[in-house]
Amino acid sequence: MLKNVFIPVLSALILFSHSFLLGQNIKVLPGSGPDATELKSLVRSLTAGCSGDQEKMVALWAFITRNPFYHWCEAREGREATGEYGIVYDPIKAFNVYGTVICYQVADLLSNMAQEAGIPARTRGFPYKHKVMEAYYDGAWHLFDAQYDCQAIYYKPDGRTVASLNEVDSDPERYLLHQEHPSDPFFQFEKFGGNIWPWETRRWVIDNWYEAFETSELGQYHPFDCQGHTVKISLRRGEKLVRYWDNQGKWFCSPELFRHWNRDLTQRWVALGPHDPRNPRNTYANGWLIYRPDWEASGDNFLDGLYAGENYRLSGGRVHPAGPGRARVCFRVGSPYLLVGHPNRLAVDGDSEGGCLFRADFFRADNRARAGVELSTDNGVTWEPVWQDTLTGGHPVELDLTSRVEGRYGYLLRVELEAENPGDVSFGRMELKNSLFYSPVLLPAVSGGENSFTVELCEPAEQLCLEPDFSSLESLKQYCFSMDNLEFGDHFTRRLSPPQGQAGSLVVEVDPPGDGLILWMTVYGSFGVDPQAGEKDFLQILYAENSPENWQVLWEASTGELDRTWLTTPDEGDRPPLAEHWRFDKSVEARPEKPCQKCYVKYRITRNHRLSLNYLRVYAYYQPDRPAGVPGPHEILVTHNWLEDGEPRSHSETPGSARHDYVVRASGSKVVNESIVIEVENKGARR
Repeated sequence: MLKNVFIPVLSALILFSHSFLLGQNIKVLPGSGPDATELKSLVRSLTAGCSGDQEKMVALWAFITRNPFYHWCEAREGREATGEYGIVYDPIKAFNVYGTVICYQVADLLSNMAQEAGIPARTRGFPYKHKVMEAYYDGAWHLFDAQYDCQAIYYKPDGRTVASLNEVDSDPERYLLHQEHPSDPFFQFEKFGGNIWPWETRRWVIDNWYEAFETSELGQYHPFDCQGHTVKISLRRGEKLVRYWDNQGKWFCSPELFRHWNRDLTQRWVALGPHDPRNPRNTYANGWLIYRPDWEASGDNFLDGLYAGENYRLSGGRVHPAGPGRARVCFRVGSPYLLVGHPNRLAVDGDSEGGCLFRADFFRADNRARAGVELSTDNGVTWEPVWQDTLTGGHPVELDLTSRVEGRYGYLLRVELEAENPGDVSFGRMELKNSLFYSPVLLPAVSGGENSFTVELCEPAEQLCLEPDFSSLESLKQYCFSMDNLEFGDHFTRRLSPPQGQAGSLVVEVDPPGDGLILWMTVYGSFGVDPQAGEKDFLQILYAENSPENWQVLWEASTGELDRTWLTTPDEGDRPPLAEHWRFDKSVEARPEKPCQKCYVKYRITRNHRLSLNYLRVYAYYQPDRPAGVPGPHEILVTHNWLEDGEPRSHSETPGSARHDYVVRASGSKVVNESIVIEVENKGARR
């Protein structure tokens, strides 16, 4: 047990799971499509003009069911990819990065969207068979099934009212086989007749789900409320984001995840990567994040990309030690999409290549001078040497870092130079090129005719994510500001818990680099609970500005209150609202009264029966210090590339303001999108 132990945060470098470096947040949006860059904007754009909660729910359901998201493989990531906490439940990450809509995820994704729209939601399940969600409005629950195979809204005979799961389960023949008012879609993949999976037919669903379980057997659960990821693009001077509509075979699958999926007959296509075997066009895509700063044209191009540095100077476009001894300069690669390489053999760790490349020109006068490259994939806590210069004179260097960084959203790269004479060692002409994995569904596509697009340069807020490692107490310590009266358990259902009858807390510090100021945060916690316990357990999430005092409560509840806030209908009687579910996830937003230099987040739990903090994540959005100034609209170039009847076409646009509307015309009978490119020019460079 740790009691009143304080663990200092080493530096700002520790905190970042992925951050977008200097540059405005850039969005390119289709004129008629939703803004899926963050959950608030997605829900707001989808429900604009809806007159009531049912219209809102139909619009949210239609976004998932009418878009070609794929079904396999389900979205999993991180150090616990094969376990409970590796499953992706964040809607923005699921739709933009993975494009997956497998049932036990999509029920929670839609529930997250409903709650963002102000509509209470819950998930329900046919044990070990299927999972759905229900929304509560007009005094009743209503079933919305967004599963890829059996997407349906079950309307009552009046053609207006949506039935609940209990009602459908009580009369599946009417609601499935004799549906008078089928939704669009309504079991759209039944045409395959169970040739791929049997549950694509209504008859199979009735026999194996609705008639196989009594209504009282269908669990009722709080949805996994997981939010915070965004896909706003922030670029530095000399940086370019290229997003294609197809893939180059690049996707990340760890050996552990490959073994996990390979044992599942429903995922026998795992070696091909995430895709829909019935519709090969439903697949993943790849792109490139390419950073080529021109340090010779302007020192601002260097400062834009410098994450941290010591004892360095820039001269003639090259970095040298500023004086005798060691110089360090650190650069950040950050992306809203996964970094990936081309796997040679999926079952072999470290066997990917060609996805993450570092190039630069180095110079060493003699063997007394030293130059090397180090890499951190744990946010600056530890550094791994990846290259040491053994040549003298001027020479190019290329390092393939793919196997070290794939499956992450970013990394830190540090170059070290050391010499008694500062002129004896230097490097320049640096390039960082990283391959990305994502779903192409929500990319701003060109179609036949006139296409309207908008470029938005949003508030210059960078994103940093604190995501501690809960695999061991020692791993967890390095991310904590303090931990008080919490015992560590190595089982994923019980990790940090105070002694029975006592309270404990964990505090994390959020400190942006340099003089950055925090604007707002999304704070997430996952708790192990027993909702049917006789004694109440208490949960709190608090935060403080600038120093760990004067705490403000963001959210608090007891296990009993969780039950009372859970709406039930009369036909459900006294059934325990949370059934046997042991996990409760909560995301809350914190907005300081004014931008602040640091924030502290406290998770405080009081255990009278069973309660633990099992996982946490903090997304912080901050206004960075910009010594080189903010790139303006005139420094940004957006280019659409497509084919018209096999002939290449393109359209480029330079925004004239922070919000810039433009039109792209395509006249061919067959239009195929190839790529969209956003780039920020180097200062002093000629376009």
